[in-house]
Amino acid sequence: MDEVKEMVDCPSCHVKLNLPRQFSGMIGCPKCKFEFTVGDKKESETSNRLSDTAVIKTKLVKKYNPNADILAGLKILVAFWTIVVVYLFISLLMVGQESNTDDSSLIDGVANYDQDDWEDLQRNAIVMSMIPPGIHMYAFYLIYRGTKELLSENGDE
Repeated sequence: MDEVKEMVDCPSCHVKLNLPRQFSGMIGCPKCKFEFTVGDKKESETSNRLSDTAVIKTKLVKKYNPNADILAGLKILVAFWTIVVVYLFISLLMVGQESNTDDSSLIDGVANYDQDDWEDLQRNAIVMSMIPPGIHMYAFYLIYRGTKELLSENGDE
């Protein structure tokens, strides 16, 4: 005895499911594990309104791409270190350019900075000592989060 089958789309991942035509109730998609209701019209209309809301929430969660996190983290690190290398290269080029023939600004070979210059240097040093670790922590967090998600996806299968 052959049952008449009906094709039902999963509202979350849109995979086609074969169900008996008279089936009514909750089912779970074997691919994405999303649960939704199929069946008679009144129950179906109510569940469709509820499942539409659930689909929106599910799609927002399902849009997460761990590969994008890993790539973003690597791009942040590459951009940061490119800027550092270019800055150091330009600094090395400028070393010989600022030769001061007036020895009155040098005290024992050290430039004579006034108090405002020292305060500026200290403020810049404090800021620059906080920015690179913050950049690295965020980049490594993205790489960690993406890798963790990829490993957990592969472990589920």
